[in-house]
Amino acid sequence: MLELGKLSKEMHQKIIPTIIEVKPKLVITVGNFSKIISKNLPKNIKTFHFKKVFFVYNRLIKEIQDNDIVMIKGSNSIKLSDISRRILKG
Repeated sequence: MLELGKLSKEMHQKIIPTIIEVKPKLVITVGNFSKIISKNLPKNIKTFHFKKVFFVYNRLIKEIQDNDIVMIKGSNSIKLSDISRRILKG
């Protein structure tokens, strides 16, 4: 969604109701525009926000447990795919 330009803030806001409906136990956001997601989720959803993707892996490893389902959604330009590769390696 980073590539959305002027629509980025609006599109990040629009995804909040869907996240709330899904009821994940954890949401980690990265970057300027996604901070609005973390700030607007209810307190029963644990959230972390980072400015850079570099910090995500260490926090995620501390939070996930065996048999958890991890969904990674984000712009390829911030290299979130690197997180999934590292998780798969163990």
